[in-house]
Amino acid sequence: MLDDGYFVPSIGHSHVYEYPDLLVPMDKDYYGANWKQAHESLSRNNELMLTPRQFFDFIELLKSGTAYDGEGGKLDQESTDEVLGKIFNSGKDFEGEWLDAEFSIDRVNIYDTSQDRLRMACQHEIYPIGLYARKIYPVSRDRLKRLIPLYGEAIDLSTLDSIGLPTRTSNDVNFIGPCGGPRKPRPVAGFLSLDSTHLYCCGVGPDEAYPYIGVRRAKERKPR
Repeated sequence: MLDDGYFVPSIGHSHVYEYPDLLVPMDKDYYGANWKQAHESLSRNNELMLTPRQFFDFIELLKSGTAYDGEGGKLDQESTDEVLGKIFNSGKDFEGEWLDAEFSIDRVNIYDTSQDRLRMACQHEIYPIGLYARKIYPVSRDRLKRLIPLYGEAIDLSTLDSIGLPTRTSNDVNFIGPCGGPRKPRPVAGFLSLDSTHLYCCGVGPDEAYPYIGVRRAKERKPR
């Protein structure tokens, strides 16, 4: 898909980490693969999964009207509207995609969740021993205390923090935070849409698979 020019713009921002310009496909692939399988398929083609921060930067860029394709041509409004329409699906069937974030929650005291410690791992790569995260970000207790009240709420995408976690409510999309527990000790992230409901979910099991969830086969843009 990327080789024949069917992709949208290079994106790159400096947040808590810098990431290179990326080529991001208009469409998704590997539907029905779970989060781990999607990573394995991407790795075989030297492709990568968008982190939450990259994904929402991508949306912001499309909305700005300043998106360019991989050849440097400006995308017209019809093309950007088409991509946004698929992300914020208005149809009657679920549409979703995996995002490169895995959460681990250390429960220090089973009777006091205020002492929980949260870490977010991203930029995963496949090695013989399995998935390896190039970046791991601890979420402070104070930050976690501010994050928990947002669980189940509609959040403001324009105020996401540097790693793509929400900071305040609004009416953009609903948010399900990483809750952990014995059934999902290391939940992962995805974005789902159905009709007028849009969900940024960080509580999916990495081994769960759904026919309506795919992944964008992003790639680092090489200098010409």
